[in-house]
Amino acid sequence: MATFGADAQGHDSASPVIYASKSYPYAMKHSEHLLEAFEELLAASKWALRDVTHMGVGMGPGSFTGIRISALVAKIFMDQLRIPAVPICSLEPLLLPIAREHLLAGRESQPCRVDREACRGEIYSLEMNADEVASGVQPQPKLLAGSAPASALDPDCMVACVWAAFLSPGRMVHEPAELHPNYLRETDAERKKRLA
Repeated sequence: MATFGADAQGHDSASPVIYASKSYPYAMKHSEHLLEAFEELLAASKWALRDVTHMGVGMGPGSFTGIRISALVAKIFMDQLRIPAVPICSLEPLLLPIAREHLLAGRESQPCRVDREACRGEIYSLEMNADEVASGVQPQPKLLAGSAPASALDPDCMVACVWAAFLSPGRMVHEPAELHPNYLRETDAERKKRLA
């Protein structure tokens, strides 16, 4: 899933304007189509590359190679376009609908939790209070033992999470070297070496 959006009124607005959005059914091959997706979204939004002023970047947890490629491409764009980025935890958009339910029910300080399958008998888990999710507080996911059902990503939740992160103090990264992937676990090669 990739979304291209911006706010015509600047960073003071409560919600962004979405210029283009597209889901890509590439199943574990998103990184192979990243630049193609970016070009398609630029064309659909009628933007030139010079119009991009900020970017939200999926930084995991998730596929080691996918996160690494995402981070590399983001760092190149940051460097060449001289723009800042906001790292987004892959679990934030999955947690947002739960947080919204809690906020509507007046349970803003009650913890919300989402788990996502991580293979090897492990799950990626994120637990935050509803008001923290809504305000864009930096998440701290964990790797736990267990299993979880597959979860679908709502594009509107992705946009809302990126926007909340843009507006949250301390989430914006201005230098490529400050953008750190969130792998949460060792690579297969590191694991084999450790167990050898």
